[in-house]
Amino acid sequence: MKARHLSLSIFFVGIILYPFSAISQTTDYELWSGVSVTYKVAKKHRLELEQQVRFDDRISSVKNTFTAFGWRWKMNKRFSFTPTYRYTFVPNDDNHGRISADLNYSWDKKKFPLRVKNRLRYQNRSPFDGDRRKSYLRNKLSFEYNASKLVDPFIAGEIFYRLDRRNEFRIWRFNTGLTWRINKRVDVRTFYRLEQEFNKKSNDRFHIFGLDLAWKIN
Repeated sequence: MKARHLSLSIFFVGIILYPFSAISQTTDYELWSGVSVTYKVAKKHRLELEQQVRFDDRISSVKNTFTAFGWRWKMNKRFSFTPTYRYTFVPNDDNHGRISADLNYSWDKKKFPLRVKNRLRYQNRSPFDGDRRKSYLRNKLSFEYNASKLVDPFIAGEIFYRLDRRNEFRIWRFNTGLTWRINKRVDVRTFYRLEQEFNKKSNDRFHIFGLDLAWKIN
């Protein structure tokens, strides 16, 4: 419960600070597309693999591609823990690796259409040919509504808090989209994401459109 209260506090503090700190300098449009596979190895343990390609410069060039591999441990009905490693290839720039650890909370009720999720994440990104390491504490709060057997709409907000002796909020995200159920094992998620930077020399704004396919293997 303490972890839950801490993560919610970080999220709402970031939302309060956002209007006073976010002065946009440039705007870009991006497209994120990817495929994820989840394999259930035991009752409380799952392996997760994700491949994604991101386009920027108004969706005209490849920004980066990454491959992520993680393990999810379902501790109980509400909480799960997921460590992940991600390798990112950046054209004409520094490739980097990232480790992260997520504490996930999920609340739902039988015959009640609304589901509430919260993800508290610590991440550390390190380039392979330099020491520009970046560490963040992130919190994402999302609401999913079971509209029908075919589709579920969702909204979410996320705040990034920079560590590394910076100790300041850096990124705010708002997400909205739809999760389409193709069958019992395959979902397709379409979304729009607004990302705003702040407390930087150039506080850029990004409009991100996304398409993800999720495949579950039992």
